[in-house]
Amino acid sequence: MQTHHATFRLAIFQWIILLVVSLAGVAAAAAQSASDPVKRVLVVYENDSTLAAAVEVAQGLRTSMQAEMPATIEIYSDYLDVVRFPQADHVQRLVADLTAKYADIKFDVVMAVGPGALKFLTENKAIAGADTPVVFGAVTDSSVRRNPLPATAKGVISHFDVRKTMDLAMTLQPDAKNIVVMTGSSAFDKSWQDTARQELADSYAGLRVSYVSDLTIEGFVEAARQLPRQTILLVLTIFEDSAGRTFVPRDAAALIAPQSGAPVYGVYSTFLGTGAVGGYVGTFHAIGEQMGKLGAQVIKGDFSAPQSSLVVDGPLVDWHRILH
Repeated sequence: MQTHHATFRLAIFQWIILLVVSLAGVAAAAAQSASDPVKRVLVVYENDSTLAAAVEVAQGLRTSMQAEMPATIEIYSDYLDVVRFPQADHVQRLVADLTAKYADIKFDVVMAVGPGALKFLTENKAIAGADTPVVFGAVTDSSVRRNPLPATAKGVISHFDVRKTMDLAMTLQPDAKNIVVMTGSSAFDKSWQDTARQELADSYAGLRVSYVSDLTIEGFVEAARQLPRQTILLVLTIFEDSAGRTFVPRDAAALIAPQSGAPVYGVYSTFLGTGAVGGYVGTFHAIGEQMGKLGAQVIKGDFSAPQSSLVVDGPLVDWHRILH
C-alpha cells in the first residue's frame, strides 16, 4: 500500500514538473513573440517601378534590412510616379487611395525614396501615421531643406555632383574645349537645368558651357551627333521631351550616348552601360543599403544617428567607353 502511494505521489510530482516546464516554455515563447513581432515598413518611391534607380534602391534596402533585423519584416511598396504625372488631381487621388489602403496597418517606419516622395509624405502624414518615424534617401540637401521634417527623421543625402563629374570629365579629356548640358522638358528636368546653371554658369574651369533643352528625343540625338570630339556632353535627366513623350532617363541616355560625337557623362550610376563614360556618383544600391540600416536602427529605437548622412560616392567609369 505504501509502495502504491509512493508511486502515485511520484507520478503527480513528475506531472507537476512537466506542467511547469511546459508553461515556462509557453511563457517564453509568448515573451519572445511580444518582444520580436513582425515589423512593417512602408517604402514610397517618387518614380515608377521600372526606373532602374528605384529597382536598385529596393534591392539594397531589402537586403540591408533583412540582414540587420532578426524579426520578420513586411515591406509594403508604392510608386507615386509624380515626376511624369505631377498634376494636383493625380496627387490627390494618391492621397485618398493610400490613406484608405493602409488605414488598418500600423507601420514601424516609413521610407521616402526621392524628393517627390519626401514632399508627399511630409505633407500627408496620415497615410502612414502621424507619429511614424521617417527615413529618406535619394534626395539632395536642398530637397531636405524644402521639407519640414520631424526631429526623429533620418536620411541619406546624395550630391549628384555636377562639378565633380565635370572635373572627372576634364581629367579624362584634357583637350576638351567646351561643355554641353542636356535636360528635358518636365518640371524635374527643368530643375536639373537650374541646378546645372548654378553650378557651372556660362563658363566652368575655363570651358564655355551651353545648355540644350526642350527638344524632341530625335532632336537631342541629332544635337549630340553634331558635337565635336573635344566636347564634354553632360546628360542630366530627360523624363519628357518637347513632344510630350515620357522616358526613363536611362533609356533616353541610351538613345543619345551611342550616337554622340562627344563623350557622354552623367550624375547617375544607372547611366553606365548606356554608352556613357561615367561620372562622380554614388550607386543607388548603396543608397538603399544605407536607408535599410537607418530604418533598422529606428525600428530598434535607436535614434542616435544624425538627421542626415552622406552617400559614399566617387568616380565611376566604363573603361570600355574610355578605350573606345
